[in-house]
Amino acid sequence: MQGYATGISNGFLSPNDIHRLENMDLIPAEKGGDDYYLNGGYVKLQDAGKQVTQPVSTPAQEKKAEPDKEGEEQQPEEKPENRKRGRNK
Repeated sequence: MQGYATGISNGFLSPNDIHRLENMDLIPAEKGGDDYYLNGGYVKLQDAGKQVTQPVSTPAQEKKAEPDKEGEEQQPEEKPENRKRGRNK
């Protein structure tokens, strides 16, 4: 099992590669069975912080706009950290 975990986290085995070795039913490709993954924990110090990911939304952020006292819908406030960011090239 440890070897399989190493193969998955280092990107040289897919989940279905392991399923084939163990004579198990395959995972459909659309569910990630043929995907290869890498553990993103190894980053050069000089590259730390270069990759920007979208923050996970919270239930409060997903809350629908509610009518205010005058019956107008209020738009959720867009915070700078929630805006999509472009890639640095």
